[in-house]
Amino acid sequence: MSPVGERERQQQQDLIALINADPWRMAVLSTLRERAPYAWVAAGFIRNLVWDIRFGAGCARPLEDVDVLIMDQEAADPAAPEKLLEAELSRSAPDIPWSVKNQARMHLRNGDQPYKDISDAMSFWLETATGIGVRLDRMGRIEIISAYGLEDLMAGVLRLTASGLARPQELAQRIASKGWVSRWPGVQILTEAQA
Repeated sequence: MSPVGERERQQQQDLIALINADPWRMAVLSTLRERAPYAWVAAGFIRNLVWDIRFGAGCARPLEDVDVLIMDQEAADPAAPEKLLEAELSRSAPDIPWSVKNQARMHLRNGDQPYKDISDAMSFWLETATGIGVRLDRMGRIEIISAYGLEDLMAGVLRLTASGLARPQELAQRIASKGWVSRWPGVQILTEAQA
């Protein structure tokens, strides 16, 4: 295996170990596997865990929401599948702040071309370390999907994507409103885009 392939494999193993060690996140993933095995949990669910532990307080903090991604391009009303799934998840686990988004409609909100799949949708997010999703497979093992790899996430690098460069005020507002600089003082903020 090449050094790059070995590093990627180690990063995946490290991420899986962090998630496996978090009982709350594993409960979220188990609920999602039972109700919607096709869906992915992404964004702060992963980024915050890694950065809280590695670059912040040393332990995971509670989340404002759990971002669940689906891709239902067949729905007559693209918002309907997310509303139905969010209601079902909330009935199953009402203590979890579910936020389901059908990526088949999100391009409209963002002014992009239609997304081909979940990974393509995440490639339009503002920063690379957020474009990562996980779910449990049928055997209960963690699967990872990523638009830009795990390097920036695991290294504590907030790197802009092309979309982030195109919407710098939106990214600056996100960083400020969520208190990322004070929450993760060890994270490096870069202003160049990921190719």
